[in-house]
Amino acid sequence: MDSIFYGNNISSLKRNFEILIKTACIQKDYGSLIVCTELSNMIYSLEYSFDENSELYYWALGLIHGFDTLRNTLLYEGKMALDLDNGLKVCYLCSKNDFIPEWEPYIELLVESKKIKFT
Repeated sequence: MDSIFYGNNISSLKRNFEILIKTACIQKDYGSLIVCTELSNMIYSLEYSFDENSELYYWALGLIHGFDTLRNTLLYEGKMALDLDNGLKVCYLCSKNDFIPEWEPYIELLVESKKIKFT
């Protein structure tokens, strides 16, 4: 849960657990496989409630860790770390709290998605 408290996104947590599950299978470490599978299931369950409350989650992250830190969740190694909707929410929250975020990648994706719908 520390990962979520510090702002790691659910998609990266799911990918990490998939790697752990594959590794446990290769190593035939069935105890670890059971633990990883249960934790992975918890993350998938969390995802549904997260989708409904993501703006509150990001708001809380900004209040707890600072909106400058929240701004850092937008990009990872120069690439978008959040999906479009959550990225735009984080950009808005950061801007609203006087921290200028990296709007460009999210705006470009928004424009591109609108072009596809209208063609």
